[in-house]
Amino acid sequence: MIGALLLAALQGTPTVGDTIWLERRVPAAPGTEVRAAPWSPAGDLELIGRPVIRREGSEVVVAYPAAAWRPGTHLLDLPGPILIRPDGRSDSLPPERRIVEVASVLPAGRDPARLPVQPPARILPRSVTSPLPVLILVPLAAILFGGLVWFRGRRGPPVPPVAGAAPVLAPVEVASWIEAGELRAVAALAAREIRQVLARLVPAAQPGLDSRRLGVVLAEHRPTWPVAAITATLLELERTAYGDAEPEDALELFERARDLTESLTRSAA
Repeated sequence: MIGALLLAALQGTPTVGDTIWLERRVPAAPGTEVRAAPWSPAGDLELIGRPVIRREGSEVVVAYPAAAWRPGTHLLDLPGPILIRPDGRSDSLPPERRIVEVASVLPAGRDPARLPVQPPARILPRSVTSPLPVLILVPLAAILFGGLVWFRGRRGPPVPPVAGAAPVLAPVEVASWIEAGELRAVAALAAREIRQVLARLVPAAQPGLDSRRLGVVLAEHRPTWPVAAITATLLELERTAYGDAEPEDALELFERARDLTESLTRSAA
């Protein structure tokens, strides 16, 4: 109830079809990575985009954009974020109950079937504009573009990156992590190493992309790579990081991910 009152105070009472930002604030020390947990709300409220993560001081806010397609009271369980601490340990916070009130866009007290259909909007005539802004902006753009070319020329040719550099793995005892039950930390470490190598070799493969979208980007830029194997390995690492896995499976998956990372680095050398 407190979460619903705060949401209403910040956003006002949303109506059907409005974008509703459902936020979850968690304290996070510097160096702690916060990830949004996968969420598919049931009922007449659904997500309309990817969650947004931002830091505000000592807290991290995870915001899910959603929209409701029916007015009234909506009960939902906002998932808890996943915290990956600097030492590799990960924690999944429990869900939090939220109550969202959504108002109707139709007039109150009237039968929707009897409401008149709104007439189509009239065509707006184009107004006569002056060419003066174009005459001013075109020379200004040319001056700015020429200055940019001159500045880049002074910088000299770009220094090519070292493509053959091997990824630096964290000096951890993976086997001891697995014996201690830290399977999620092992999977998170392997996934992070693969994404760092991919982002270095393919600039468009940003670490923030989800695994399936990352596979599409790799297929466009590196069609000769084993894109299916990379995508499958990342998805399996995610399932291990956020689910249950046997110690033997986690060790085998980490070694397979490490071999894949080394193979990608050698292919770019």
